[in-house]
Amino acid sequence: MGVISGNIGVRLAGIVVTAAALGFALPAGAQDEAALRGAERVGAQLFALDTALQAAEAAGEDVRAYRRNEDITGWIAERSGNDYRFTFVGEDRHDTPIALFEASVGGNGEVLEAPHKVDKSPLEGRRAEQYAARQLAVTALYERCAASYTILPLLDEAPGQRNWQMYALPTAAFADVLVVGGSQRIEVTPAGDRVLGVHALAAPGCAVLQNTTEATVLRLDDVPATGPNELFVYLGLRARKPLHVGSWLIREGRIQAATGD
Repeated sequence: MGVISGNIGVRLAGIVVTAAALGFALPAGAQDEAALRGAERVGAQLFALDTALQAAEAAGEDVRAYRRNEDITGWIAERSGNDYRFTFVGEDRHDTPIALFEASVGGNGEVLEAPHKVDKSPLEGRRAEQYAARQLAVTALYERCAASYTILPLLDEAPGQRNWQMYALPTAAFADVLVVGGSQRIEVTPAGDRVLGVHALAAPGCAVLQNTTEATVLRLDDVPATGPNELFVYLGLRARKPLHVGSWLIREGRIQAATGD
């Protein structure tokens, strides 16, 4: 059972990470309904993208050229309907990002095309910007709770906004562990050239959830009695079990007040 504790206001390199930045701006009784539904939507998007990425990478283990390639420096994702196309990227001698492999995964996690070589063409337009935003996000992490991180890109499509929301999620070394602490949302300019903000998605500290086979419900204690954000929706979907977060229950991607049952 993971426990999050500690002060939720932290000063880091002159930047104050507040309760609002942690995604817990409103008291439980006043948590805005639209914010909860937004957290559900974004959490589901993160889970779908992560599931598709894992399927593509697993399929690549059966492709010798991909498995043995040491030039991959990152990847970008493009969505069409519920399907995802991944481009695995390297850099030429001028540090220009170039496409090396592509893969496609359906919305149900089925691999439509395993990673395969493509012409080494430079990335352009939004594809180049997404890659730049991803690489920049890696340098903006201020609290690391794992040796490796998955960076999941979402584009803010709100009116008048085209910023990248880069979700930096720590990767556990064991399949039955979910790392909660150190998860961050990094906002990057549309061109991928400047970090606008780094927002902690969990309380300070490297809390984890032990998702054992025997556990039927997971719980995070000692968190503020406030509404959960998209991270906890994502974690609940990954665990495939109900997740209690303070006074809230997340079940199958939906957030509701816990009844105490």
